[in-house]
Amino acid sequence: MTIVFGIMGVIVAYLIIAIPQSLYTVGAKRIQGIMLFGKFHTFIENVEGKILKKNSYGGCNFTNLLPHEKKRINLYFFLWPFYKVYNYKITYTKNIKSGQEQPGDIILWEDKDSKELIVSRTGFSNFLEYRVEYPIVTNKLETEELAKVNVFTNNILEIEDPWLAFFGISNWFQASNEILNGALRGLVAERSLHDLNKISSEGGVSGIFNEKMKDLVNMKDDYILDLEILG
Repeated sequence: MTIVFGIMGVIVAYLIIAIPQSLYTVGAKRIQGIMLFGKFHTFIENVEGKILKKNSYGGCNFTNLLPHEKKRINLYFFLWPFYKVYNYKITYTKNIKSGQEQPGDIILWEDKDSKELIVSRTGFSNFLEYRVEYPIVTNKLETEELAKVNVFTNNILEIEDPWLAFFGISNWFQASNEILNGALRGLVAERSLHDLNKISSEGGVSGIFNEKMKDLVNMKDDYILDLEILG
């Protein structure tokens, strides 16, 4: 009997500890990966108007966020300690004010008048954000007349396939920037400095520029850009 009560006590103690740590809720606009013994198990998300749908082709699995009216309760259960949230290292850009720098920040651009900075920041995250704005400065692009300009863009990146972002690409943020910078380089090369400054000051023209950028990166709504010429 003593052994039985001892085993029951261990089980009860385990459940008291495990159950609270086995319940998960996801922050708004976020997607998280759940790992089982270090291997991918599933995704959980909290994106309004969207639902994750699994599909596969070419021997690979993909998970897409698709429009959906109904939404499940934002509460998930994965038994601790067997399941854990996927954690990964990311380097990203952020627009901050002077004085808000953190240790390790690399300043990419600074406006001394407004005291705004664009910094590159490295950290760890356990989620993907469905849609978020990342400012980027692309240096020494050549215009039609071979003038060199630095271009500031606000890039709104939208996650469509969390599996590719987490596991299919070694660095999804860097890959996205390379696609955007390549398209931007081509568009700048086709225009004069006068035209580019006109784009940066006229919202309508900038809208046309955005559409052409989206066409060039072969995406419909994943990249929305506002262009400003720094000179």
